[in-house]
Amino acid sequence: MDIFISHSNSDLEIARRLSQVLSAKGFEVFLAAAIAPGMQWSPLTLKSVQRCDVLVLIDSPQSRVSAWVQQEAGMVLALSSLLIPFSLDGCPGKLPGWLGGIQGVAVNPDAPVDEKVNFIVAHIVNRIAAEQSALPLELQNPTTVASFVLRTVLFDQFSGPEERFGAWSRQYDRYLSLIYGGATIPNDVSQNTSLTMTGMIVERLVECLGDVSTAASQAVTNAIQDARSFVLGSQHRGQGGLGRRSPDFGSRGERPLILDLRHTCWAIRTLLQIDERNLKPQIELALGWLAGQAAERYETDPECWTTAPLLGLINDHRLSGFQHWQSARGALRRSVERDLIRAFDVRTASWIDGKEHKQELVAVDNALYVLFCLKDDFDLCDELQEQRRIALRALLDRLKLPISGSGPRGLPLFDRNRPEVGPTCQLLEILHALGMDKQLQELEQFVVDAISKRHIMPHTFSWHLIAALPVARLRERALT
Repeated sequence: MDIFISHSNSDLEIARRLSQVLSAKGFEVFLAAAIAPGMQWSPLTLKSVQRCDVLVLIDSPQSRVSAWVQQEAGMVLALSSLLIPFSLDGCPGKLPGWLGGIQGVAVNPDAPVDEKVNFIVAHIVNRIAAEQSALPLELQNPTTVASFVLRTVLFDQFSGPEERFGAWSRQYDRYLSLIYGGATIPNDVSQNTSLTMTGMIVERLVECLGDVSTAASQAVTNAIQDARSFVLGSQHRGQGGLGRRSPDFGSRGERPLILDLRHTCWAIRTLLQIDERNLKPQIELALGWLAGQAAERYETDPECWTTAPLLGLINDHRLSGFQHWQSARGALRRSVERDLIRAFDVRTASWIDGKEHKQELVAVDNALYVLFCLKDDFDLCDELQEQRRIALRALLDRLKLPISGSGPRGLPLFDRNRPEVGPTCQLLEILHALGMDKQLQELEQFVVDAISKRHIMPHTFSWHLIAALPVARLRERALT
């Protein structure tokens, strides 16, 4: 995890101390004061800001009039990376107007330097979900694709708040801002998709668990167990469905669960992957809710983000021993297949429901999502098999050269002319699962080059990047 500390000259002491503490915790820290005399400031600063995951802005009366500090903050906002301002005078309301949408953190101006530093570090660690104790050495200094991906994913897991401990979706708000730009986000787009993102990540983590070192394996196992606790804590004990917590408190002062078809689908997939045998009662309970509710509630949520994982469960051979589900799945299959087929838009070669607010980048992301959900499903009807073929062909046609104009090609998402490592990993995983290996070598080299150069931010997210792990040949590749 790369952190850039932006500060004025007058705040150098606290910036240096902050750099020391963060470095000791396993972060890679860039401090503007570390630039050697005679080196050009702008190119080095630009490169460091572009590769940083987080910019820590030391906000003070002096930094507010510093052209360099303002420029660094502006770069990070343009790149959509995480920016956290800490106001040393306790006045985050005095941040420049163009930073008005960023929530600043007030620091006690009368506290000793070490107390200020500890406060800032604690806040940073909480924001990026880094464990207080350091990760295994190989993940601190990754030398392979697998170790780099694991480090990124483990850092992104929630360590708080308590109700989302062990989940993933920390970056979802930033993702939505990129998807919709300045447009209004539709009300039916959930702002809390922790169960969905957690399921997508856990499936890949479990698959690679036996192929990582002992030290890394323990860190991954701990993350999976935390995710298991989060999923089980999201299940309604009486009804069996799973969902997210309501923002409103109930009569007992608790936040009730809002049960959801998509979240329940992904929770079941997660529990199957973690421990199918020992978690059978919880899976059975969830399937019972799904069987009883899907036909009625499905009509309110027919988009591909629900239909694709639901169809995957209907055709999942691991559920053959759950008799109640087997009797219900046949009636569901026809309507689920029908609505997934209807959601396919020939113009974009993706399952976007024909909605005008869905832009080209949503078409790419939706196609990758549906193809992932169905990549192991060989029981598709002819029409869905044809749609899958069309979508894959369109994704391959979108492959672009890097911005430099040379080198291996990758798949764009947020900028049609700029390929990105996350969606490229997803496409690789799908092609590998379907036995379509012709394009793999070129795509693998793009991923290795992008990660080696740290060209993965700001538009790469954990649920995209982790798709590199199931491809054995790729995860073992050394970084250059």
